Amino acid sequence: MTSYFIETHGCSLNQSDSEFMEGRLAESGWERAESAESADIVILNTCTVKDRTYYNFLNRLAFYEHLRRQNEPKGKPVLLIAGCIPRAMPEDAHLSDYSLIGPNAIGEIAEAAKEALRGGKARRLDADGDFSRLNQPARRQNPVIEILPISRGCLGECAYCQTRLARGRLVSYSMEDILNRLRRTLDEGVKEIWLTAQDAGAWGLDAGNTLPKLLGAISALEGDFRVRIGMANPNHILPILEPLLDAFNDRRFFRFLHLPLQSGSDRVLKLMNRAYSVGDYYKICEAIYSRDSEFSIATDVIAGFPGETEDDFLGTLEALERTRPAVVNRSKFGARPKTPAALMPQHRASIITERSARLSKQVERISLENNRRWVGRRCRVLIDIAKRKGSVISRNDYYKSIIISHEGRSAEEVARLSPGFFCRVELVEASTYHLIGNPFPAL
Repeated sequence: MTSYFIETHGCSLNQSDSEFMEGRLAESGWERAESAESADIVILNTCTVKDRTYYNFLNRLAFYEHLRRQNEPKGKPVLLIAGCIPRAMPEDAHLSDYSLIGPNAIGEIAEAAKEALRGGKARRLDADGDFSRLNQPARRQNPVIEILPISRGCLGECAYCQTRLARGRLVSYSMEDILNRLRRTLDEGVKEIWLTAQDAGAWGLDAGNTLPKLLGAISALEGDFRVRIGMANPNHILPILEPLLDAFNDRRFFRFLHLPLQSGSDRVLKLMNRAYSVGDYYKICEAIYSRDSEFSIATDVIAGFPGETEDDFLGTLEALERTRPAVVNRSKFGARPKTPAALMPQHRASIITERSARLSKQVERISLENNRRWVGRRCRVLIDIAKRKGSVISRNDYYKSIIISHEGRSAEEVARLSPGFFCRVELVEASTYHLIGNPFPAL
């Protein structure tokens, strides 16, 4: 039986794409290999959102070429490159010797993989738009988490973004298909659902619908499960803000929202071609905190965007201090090919690095201060990941990462501290990025 191995980089949408490709390959009779070294073909699912992710891709490409040379004359594993890089940069010289498949063509992964194994160079960068993604099989990496794409593409024209070149314009999946998928996954024992998209707040805008209507329909489903809403841009949250916040009255929705800021300067936001102001971001945060002061806001910030002055950067630091997000995904600006930002005058690397270091210092301080407020509390959590031997990761209602150790527990207790189980914990320790919890009462 022909075997495959998928290596995934990037966002939850990429993770979902890999699970979908696994489902298609399994349906076609392929077997998952235990490692890249033992596979007939490796599918490298790539990300192009940052310079760093592109350089990671080049490093992995070099690794697989070395592996192939070690396996001469068999030349295994064959490499197929998937994801955003081949679709956004098909002319990249590093891709010329490989089969390529874009994120909107992954329904054809089995055919592309066969062609690659025969020695051909598959070029499947686009596919028909009527492919019904959610009605197809997928193979979850974590049996208790369903990564459920609710749309593909976006409505934005951000000056720095190459992902939009890979995934195209917004296409929302129908509410009927989303709900049918949810019902099936819940029947299969899923306990945590990630509603993922390039911009979840834009769901339905191409079809006369809105995200709160989808969340209301999900609330009508029965069961003890949790839902995480994916990244949503402020300009699409503002028009639906009140009904969106009403949706969180259902405690099965994590009280968590990924709301990217990118810059605390309106001037820089205009250079970025972001369709909102810093004031819009503040308005949303204030509305959220007025409903629940503990609500977890995650955000994204770029340091060193072209044209950003010291005062602009100080505005970003001020915005983070004022809103104190639970999570800040920070990036050093790096120009991506074929984007408007790549044509702008660039800062010296030393300026970007210095600002990034100051940003990181502030973010880590705020995160630790936020987490320390939780120590001593008790809460119900869902165990969702067994990442390291001897411990599990769980999430409370606010999507806080809470580690529970197996140390000193009986085999029966450890069995009940497994992904998919709920338990009560007392939070006993805080670090910058997570909390430590002890089951309470004792199991």
